Amino acid sequence: NAVSWPIMFKDNELADAPLIINSIDPCISCMERMVVTDRSTGSGNIVTKSELVERCREKTRRMMGS
Repeated sequence: NAVSWPIMFKDNELADAPLIINSIDPCISCMERMVVTDRSTGSGNIVTKSELVERCREKTRRMMGS
């Protein structure tokens, strides 16, 4: 499954990650943190579950126009 991940994440926001991951494997989507790598620089950044949840909420607010 991991081979298809880069294609599935391409052109999506980090806030979309939980839904994409859950569609692949529901158990993996419950992780407490993940490393997000900037392909242009190669640098990695740890994003916690709470940070990711907040990004999801922000995106939902943007989409709902509130």
